[in-house]
Amino acid sequence: MNNNVVMIKRELLHPHPDNPRKDLGDLSELRESIKEHGVMQNLTVTHERNYVGPDLKDDYIILIGHRRFAASEGILDELPCVIVDGLTDREQVGIMLCENMQRSDLTYIEQAHGFQMMLDLGDTIQTISEKTGFSKTTIKHRIEIAKLSNNALKEAQDWFQPTLTDFIELEKVKDIDKRNEILEDSTCSKELQEAVKDYLEDELHDANYAYYAKIFNDAGWKEVTQDKWFYYHDEFKRTETALDSIDLDAKLIPEKSVKKLIDGIKGEIHFGRSYRSIQVRKFQKSKKESRDEAEAKQKAKEAQLKKNKRALRDIQAEMCDSYMELIINSTLDHDVSNSTLYCLLDCAREASCTLYNLEEKVKYTTAIVSKKGYENPENNPMSDFADWTPVFQLLGNIYWSLANSYNSFVDCAGRANKELLTNHKVLQDILKDEFDYHPRKEWETILDGTSELYLKGGKT
Repeated sequence: MNNNVVMIKRELLHPHPDNPRKDLGDLSELRESIKEHGVMQNLTVTHERNYVGPDLKDDYIILIGHRRFAASEGILDELPCVIVDGLTDREQVGIMLCENMQRSDLTYIEQAHGFQMMLDLGDTIQTISEKTGFSKTTIKHRIEIAKLSNNALKEAQDWFQPTLTDFIELEKVKDIDKRNEILEDSTCSKELQEAVKDYLEDELHDANYAYYAKIFNDAGWKEVTQDKWFYYHDEFKRTETALDSIDLDAKLIPEKSVKKLIDGIKGEIHFGRSYRSIQVRKFQKSKKESRDEAEAKQKAKEAQLKKNKRALRDIQAEMCDSYMELIINSTLDHDVSNSTLYCLLDCAREASCTLYNLEEKVKYTTAIVSKKGYENPENNPMSDFADWTPVFQLLGNIYWSLANSYNSFVDCAGRANKELLTNHKVLQDILKDEFDYHPRKEWETILDGTSELYLKGGKT
């Protein structure tokens, strides 16, 4: 080792690629000091060629002084250095790590990677503690941080700055891949800690379920894996024992006690998981229809309901087309009585349609859902809406409201929408009286809610 200070040109000096400190921090204050006083403390460098290649015979690798080297760029052409020879890779990393920790406090993550590097080079937790002065507990926590992926650490730092408490909390999750997933998905410390808590609870529940499932399977009981609500079906009855519902959060029942309870339960027994519990039930054929029969009946009912809804949708479209046909084929200056006008206004109000400003003659241009080719604005018979008389503008507004896609003759359960049906019926009565409108006979049961296409074929 040469303790003499020598001046070395900047172009011959290179940062150590394994320097534990990746972020050198704010260098502005140090640069001002170097401009005024120069470099007051020498750098420590080595002749080792492992990192610079065989062609750079006079080059040096920096061990101590990376911040000074970076801050002096553009200010000094050469820097004072002490050359240290014959160091192993492990010794070089150890020097850099100790120097950084003592001088400029590495981040938790940089410390973690530094400790891991020393382990990889042959150090032990004991020797790292002796060299750096950190306790073995602290070193162990930092090494756990080093196990996390760089991508997960970066994702977390984009949202928040994880604390040492966060990293220690993550250690409770033994699966490293799951740790990375939690860290990547968290946007704050509270979210991370909640995710760890949820994972540990799920892990406990899985382990407790596996404990009971093995005992039950060994007893010949049948495990239900698909239908977690099986215990609500009529063919399943309670065993009237402590095994009916087992809390997966609770302390495990000793295996001997579980087996004793099993011995007292006769018949075909099924068990399955339901969130945070295990449900155990006796199976017995119900006097009512079987579960398969009930499911088949329900599927048939749903299929029929879907078919009925389609049929009603088509009938509704036909009705609305008949209104439009009447409107566009009528004389636009057709006058009506005041009583009819009031009826139309009531119908519009009941239909909750938008009444456009008739006095300002707002132009109405929109695509209309219809079977008559009115989808394109060019073919839209309502394009000249502003020129229509108030009566026909009112009819157009009512038509549009009744034809809108969110208005349906039935609700999601297939029951008749009485309010909408009434509006159609009122409009048809007005059109019959004033415009010689002729609705189809088969529409009567649709409008009074007695059609077989409605739920149970009756009024609702």
